[in-house]
Amino acid sequence: MITEKYIDDSLNYTINIVNSQIESVRTQKIKQQSIRLFHDDGRLGISSGIGEVDEAYLIQKALENSNLGFTYQYDLEKNVHYHVTRGDHDLVNMDLILGLTDELLTELKKLSKRYIFSNQVKAERHKLTIQSSTELYLSRDVSEYNAGIILKKIGSPDIMNGFLGFESYFRIDKEAFLQECDIIMQATDSQEINLDHEEMPVAYLNMLPLNKLNSDINGESYHLGSSLLTGKLGEKIMHESVNISEVHDNQDLCIFSPFDHEGIIRNHDLAIVKNGILTNIVYDKKTAYKYDTKTTGNGFRNAQSHPSIGIRQLLPEISTGSLIECSKSETVLLVAISGGGDFLPNGDFSFPVQLAYYLKDGKIIGKAPQLTVTGNYLKTMNEDLIGIAENDLLRYNFGQPVIIARNKISVN
Repeated sequence: MITEKYIDDSLNYTINIVNSQIESVRTQKIKQQSIRLFHDDGRLGISSGIGEVDEAYLIQKALENSNLGFTYQYDLEKNVHYHVTRGDHDLVNMDLILGLTDELLTELKKLSKRYIFSNQVKAERHKLTIQSSTELYLSRDVSEYNAGIILKKIGSPDIMNGFLGFESYFRIDKEAFLQECDIIMQATDSQEINLDHEEMPVAYLNMLPLNKLNSDINGESYHLGSSLLTGKLGEKIMHESVNISEVHDNQDLCIFSPFDHEGIIRNHDLAIVKNGILTNIVYDKKTAYKYDTKTTGNGFRNAQSHPSIGIRQLLPEISTGSLIECSKSETVLLVAISGGGDFLPNGDFSFPVQLAYYLKDGKIIGKAPQLTVTGNYLKTMNEDLIGIAENDLLRYNFGQPVIIARNKISVN
């Protein structure tokens, strides 16, 4: 019998902001533990607990649960040792994060007196450890701080009028961040204009068209035929300029997932689309065994569950320069906030856009009315694609590459 121990330990400091003032502070420390027992006859038992739970108790409960019908048919990793940290652990400090929040609010109120600021600023440290009696030891220790600040214009009937935010492993350049905040607040406060276009270049600051790709490259969906990409592995599905990877480590975007929860270390990014060709779909060990292939290191779980297929961040390569450069040839619609949209099984999408701006010659010239953007995600990444640009306008608030495509627009 093989014993596996999973420990998820987190420390979180949260500053709650209401009406442009610090309303409360919260410290939260959570430890989640689980034991999995792999029996020689293929049975699998699991137990879990929150807090400082006695390990002997968890083992006994896992033994009792070993006859509930859970099984495993795959090999377990042996003699694997990996420990790595990311971020500045000194940032996870209540006094520091409280001082930072107070400074940001003071400076934001200087930039504009027309907005009420609310929501949260956080600092958190998260350590995950997995070890087993097969000499497996994996440890990931990450610290970061982040802010999500809601803008509400004084007198506005809307729930929110804009959003400011950052996420970083290290101390941010506050001056650079505040400059971006000034751009966003001025843009949000600008006159609403309607360019009366039924179709135009749309820049997705949050990579919305790729959301369906996450489910389409899931190995289970792919083999069951519920994926739009079923049977297309090795075929061209996007424009030849498109390269998309499942990223395991990107400090600028706070992406860090160097191993999965089945003991597979990922020290490289996984190419999903290469020169427009579908190159990989993803598997955990159970699904890989079921379909007679190899795991891609995508088995993820929490303390209460068994692994299932999980997708790390999908990130496209920049192919067409910068966002500002792209706005010099024609006006671009910048989609900043979009909620409530969805995809149809054929890849068609409809995204209601609550906040968008028009960008021309590198400057925001006005705010768009509430509208809806429609298209098809594979077509958007193929014949409708203008390019994938670097976001040189709003690096802190929207640091990811920007997908720019010619899509249809209708004003709500």
